[in-house]
Amino acid sequence: MRAAPRLVWHDVLRAGMILAEPTRRGARRRALARALADASPRPRPAHPVVLLMVYRRANAALVELMARQAGPGADVRLWALDSPAPSLAPRTLGRGPGRRFENLNRLLAARGVAPGSWIVVADDDTFFVRGGLARLMERMETAGFAIGQPAHDLRSWWNSPFTIARPGLVARETAYVEQGPVTVLTPEAQALVLPLPESNDMGWGVEAQWSSLRARGLRLGIVDESRVVHAQRPASAYDPSVERARMRERVAAAGLGSIWEIQRTLARWRASQASPPSGDTPGGGPGGGRAL
Repeated sequence: MRAAPRLVWHDVLRAGMILAEPTRRGARRRALARALADASPRPRPAHPVVLLMVYRRANAALVELMARQAGPGADVRLWALDSPAPSLAPRTLGRGPGRRFENLNRLLAARGVAPGSWIVVADDDTFFVRGGLARLMERMETAGFAIGQPAHDLRSWWNSPFTIARPGLVARETAYVEQGPVTVLTPEAQALVLPLPESNDMGWGVEAQWSSLRARGLRLGIVDESRVVHAQRPASAYDPSVERARMRERVAAAGLGSIWEIQRTLARWRASQASPPSGDTPGGGPGGGRAL
């Protein structure tokens, strides 16, 4: 699908999302209440987890929830943009304003990372409603994704409809993984993308750089079976027009005309399939695959 028609379709879906917001808001509140009340044991992921989050005190309850959803034994590292929440103080390693990627790099450098750890970067206003982190990591490993993300539930605030969960799918190999609200990096990916580029204020446009790593053998993907709700409207705390302008610069620097060019599905792992199919070769160009 060409960029212009896709942009129109995106705007239509976004308008529908906003019009349905009164209903969606209530559904999110009920989903959050269920998640907060869920005291069942979380499965331990197959690999050590380092969870990095930059948070605002007002979102302390959501941060605590995500830390629980990361499973037992997770190395949770938090940066407080304002005053640290008392309940999160033991895991808050720094405080103060700053660029998102800069603060995340500070958390990463605060202490050593256990060998074989998977790094999870999560926003402070996001929680799992299906699948969970352990399942997300399991599906990523089976599919061979080095950079991955859960899909957005329909109740979520999303930036692109490309990341909304597709019914009937376990996962999709893609040429695009968004840098939030939850991003997972395997050790293979960490060697190529860390430290995060600190000149990139909020991270917009780094997806183009990650997509180019397919030429070096990295696979990217979205796990539709694991779903999150982004509880607050994106970019509500800063000027998105500035970030959009910077994103266009970064996308152009990657040799792309638009971020839409890499929002492509290369292979689908359907729920009826016991294992994932093989997709395009990792070095394929951005035009390969299907838009949806």
